[in-house]
Amino acid sequence: MKKPDGRSTGITRRKILSTGAGIAAATSVSGPLILTAGKARAAGKLYVASYGGSYGEALDEVFFKPFTKETGVEVVQTGSADLAKLKAQVTSGSPEWDIVEMLPTETITATTEGLLQPIDYSVVQMGDLLYPQAKQPTSVSVFTYTGGIGYDKTRHPDGKHPGTWAEFWDVKKFPGRRGLRSRPNDTLELAILASGTDPKNVYPIDVDKAFKMLDEIKPHIRKWIETAPQSVQLIQTNELDFTYTFNGRVFGANQQGIPLGYSSQQLLIFFNNFTVPKGAKNAADAMKLINLMMRPERQAAFCEKIAYPPVTKKGMDLVPAAIKKEWVPDPNNPKNLAINSEWWGAPGRFAELTERFKKWMLT
Repeated sequence: MKKPDGRSTGITRRKILSTGAGIAAATSVSGPLILTAGKARAAGKLYVASYGGSYGEALDEVFFKPFTKETGVEVVQTGSADLAKLKAQVTSGSPEWDIVEMLPTETITATTEGLLQPIDYSVVQMGDLLYPQAKQPTSVSVFTYTGGIGYDKTRHPDGKHPGTWAEFWDVKKFPGRRGLRSRPNDTLELAILASGTDPKNVYPIDVDKAFKMLDEIKPHIRKWIETAPQSVQLIQTNELDFTYTFNGRVFGANQQGIPLGYSSQQLLIFFNNFTVPKGAKNAADAMKLINLMMRPERQAAFCEKIAYPPVTKKGMDLVPAAIKKEWVPDPNNPKNLAINSEWWGAPGRFAELTERFKKWMLT
């Protein structure tokens, strides 16, 4: 995200539910134990590299504490992992972590470089998946999250805000100050969707077409947003009218009584990845923990806690109707687009398009 919330490595994630100064203060409560890198390992503990904050608290409450109660194995969160450090540790035969959460693009790199061990699917039971791509040889996606259009409901009630990306591009029908992320990933997809391309035909991305569409909207972009928190902060401070943001951000604002809206008409769907480093000291327990995370009731509880939907059909069936109606993307909605991380993970592609995008922003 520049790990996460603005990761420069690829698809940015979110320091979930930290939606602004007021919300950050409201959510900075005591949470799971977070160790800094380099701390000595303790016997009988499972070390998980994830992203901390309110997101880490949700992981702890819904997944990790129940696992400890069942097994007696304490789960310790260590903060996010660095891919270069992971490589150094695996190469030396002393990985610090037992589970590492990473972006799909990072997973592709780590797998190619032999840094991850296969998921033991004799232990990890995936169930009936809504998204087949959640099951990969070296990773498991436990939940999804979405990117969509955020706005202030008091300033832009129903009918007064764009709902799709073609409407976001329609500045005559929906005048207002707009915000997009200052990176090619996600943004090129949005441009292709705005052109009217069927989501099933977005990949491989027609890059020249995407930049042509971006030329059209560029004069109307008031802010090129560096980090996910900014996307909702700029709406709250009335610096933007419509912006690309993430469901967890808006859900967190709503939980604090802030009237942000989030269109569910057309969404980008992302996948998180949990992986096990090659040579992990507690790999067997790591597989057991991932298995617990795939249980339908745990997946539904996580969605209820933080609005990140399950990847299993049974888990989705257990999500409360109120949350499902407003926050869960319809897997059968043909307007939605599941991000193709393999396309972005092709050798050199992300670096090349990032350079082109940065140059384009300056012209």
